[in-house]
Amino acid sequence: VNAIRKAWVLAPERSQIPFALGVAYYAQSEYRKSIGSYLAVLRMDPDHVSAHMNLAQLYGLVSDNSRKQQHFERVLSLDPSHPQRGEIEDWLGWYSNQ
Repeated sequence: VNAIRKAWVLAPERSQIPFALGVAYYAQSEYRKSIGSYLAVLRMDPDHVSAHMNLAQLYGLVSDNSRKQQHFERVLSLDPSHPQRGEIEDWLGWYSNQ
C-alpha cells in the first residue's frame, strides 16, 4: 500500500494508481479506504466501469444498498453487455422488491 501511495504522489493524474490502491485496501479488508480510492478514480474518470463495479460490491459489504444500486445501474448504462449483467440485473430486481 505504501508504495502505491508514493506512486500516486508522483503521478496524481493517473487513475490506475488509485485503482490499484483500492484493490490493495480491499485485499486488506479495509473497505472504507478502498471505497475512497475508487471514488478518487471516478473523480478522474467518471465512466470507469471497473471502479463502478468494485464500488457496487464494496457498498454491499458495508451494507449501503442504495449506493450499491447506483453503481450497478451505472455499470449497466456504461457497458450494456457487461459479463456480469445477469447477476447485476438479478440483484437489482431483488433490491427493487425490498
